[in-house]
Amino acid sequence: MNTKDKVLKALEENREEYVSGEALASLLDISRNGIWKAIQALKEEGYLIEGVTNKGYMLKQETDIISSSGIKKYLTKDKDLFHIEIFDELKSTNDYLKTGDYGEGTVVIAKRQLEGKGRLGRSFYSPSDTGLYLSVLLKPDMEVSEATLITALASVCVLETIEELTGEEAAIKWVNDIFFKGKKVSGILTEASMDLENNRLRYVVLGVGVNLTCPKGGFPKDVCETGGWIFDNENRPNDLKNRFAAILLKKIFYHYNRLSLKEYMNKYSEKSMVIGEMVSIYKAGELTGTGKALRIDDKAGLVVLRDNGREEILRSGEVSVRRMEGLGE
Repeated sequence: MNTKDKVLKALEENREEYVSGEALASLLDISRNGIWKAIQALKEEGYLIEGVTNKGYMLKQETDIISSSGIKKYLTKDKDLFHIEIFDELKSTNDYLKTGDYGEGTVVIAKRQLEGKGRLGRSFYSPSDTGLYLSVLLKPDMEVSEATLITALASVCVLETIEELTGEEAAIKWVNDIFFKGKKVSGILTEASMDLENNRLRYVVLGVGVNLTCPKGGFPKDVCETGGWIFDNENRPNDLKNRFAAILLKKIFYHYNRLSLKEYMNKYSEKSMVIGEMVSIYKAGELTGTGKALRIDDKAGLVVLRDNGREEILRSGEVSVRRMEGLGE
């Protein structure tokens, strides 16, 4: 950890409180001049730091910049479960994790994605500073056929985080989209490597994208009809990005460490916005028919009653589903 990160960690842990330059220098074993230089560098990055003679430095509550230390201050006893890396820009957080040799619990977050990925080859719009784009490396002991459970787990965790911070209801559109106030505000992409010999997973990269606030200038035309955001600027909580990331990570690892219990599946089904609805079913982008969504099975498959009267279980890697009144994907 460099000097700037050490100073930021100390300020994050004492947010809205003054910490003297002398105390920082003593705590971090850094010269007063080194502390001053680190403070100036943080200010240049956008951190709102107030300096007062005979009081010291204070990181202001309205600062909303995501950082490893900013997230970990909310994780408390769980903070050592994660190795968190923050980047100003990446092509894709999922791709970054897939190209390295990382341990379970590694979290990669980008402030902006150039090539954010969605299901079935789609893109996920990932502008700077208004969203949360993160990927987590997991190594579950499970069969390939159960991989959709990770997506279901993450969907519930995102939904619960939104509801905890807003006090309002959200919903899940099978298999991986979260809707809030009628708009898609989050998408989840689970990518995996498998062992062909025993048909089990080697690792899973769980990617989550969340539209926390409205991008400057709004969404592009191809997104604005269905895409939305969770908070307007006037009602956003303080330190939103760090708080959202910490709550989400805690929920993900709580359920992940109890994966076999499938405690999240009841809510995944209860919060589904397609159960009981007529849906259009697409394979490889082509409409293959319609049916009524009946229920979600124990592997997160969607059971539909086809027009011919037969039940069919849809798996996430095969199809996409659209409610027939035209709700977008």
